Amino acid sequence: MKNNRVYGDFSLIYDRLMEDFDYKGWYEELSTILSPWNKSINTCLEIGCGTGELSKYLADDYILDAVDLSEDMIKIAKNKGIKANWICEDVRKIVGKGKYDLIVFTSDVIHYIKPSERVEVLIKLREMLSSKGQIIFDARCLEIMQELDSAMFQVDEEDLFAVYTYEISDMKNLEIEVQAFFLKEEWIRIKENHKLYLESSEGWKDIITKANLKIVSQSKFLTSKEGLEESLRTMYLLER
Repeated sequence: MKNNRVYGDFSLIYDRLMEDFDYKGWYEELSTILSPWNKSINTCLEIGCGTGELSKYLADDYILDAVDLSEDMIKIAKNKGIKANWICEDVRKIVGKGKYDLIVFTSDVIHYIKPSERVEVLIKLREMLSSKGQIIFDARCLEIMQELDSAMFQVDEEDLFAVYTYEISDMKNLEIEVQAFFLKEEWIRIKENHKLYLESSEGWKDIITKANLKIVSQSKFLTSKEGLEESLRTMYLLER
């Protein structure tokens, strides 16, 4: 396993900061999108599994390989008793030709991939699909994010103080900074910066077409339990 400190100490508080995210609703939305196609799905690859909050639902229904770049996030996921094969790897380096009936990547994973690399990554994933396999991913709505421009969220609890800020730069780049103090025997200071690359709906269609994939369906849904507008995303279902 790689010594990768992406989402390192941040992994210690990740689940607490993500308590508002409706992972069950995410999975129900995913299942609803898949159901009309009535395809037999046995094997599933989840990319960017994080601490396994979506993985636990996927693992109930499929034989699951769960991949994340962060060794620390994988370690936390392993301790949740989820039946999955955990892999610490970069999405650009994973291999497995013709193996998966379903490939899933959600929760901003697509936005961490640089625009210049997205077509290549989707081509690689297409080659990893079984003959009737499908890819499903969600993407933030660029137009709504640009309207919000910037925002700040704060968590203030007895053993945790965190400030989460984001700002749109260059029209399509989302800069995220997390600063937190976390009490675990002693106070731990955590600071991480992340850069996400946003895309318009037309831009995604162009990327998907260049990867020789076709859109089976697309729909919008809210990922926040509180229904916050900035949590609106588009879910894309793709096939060969």
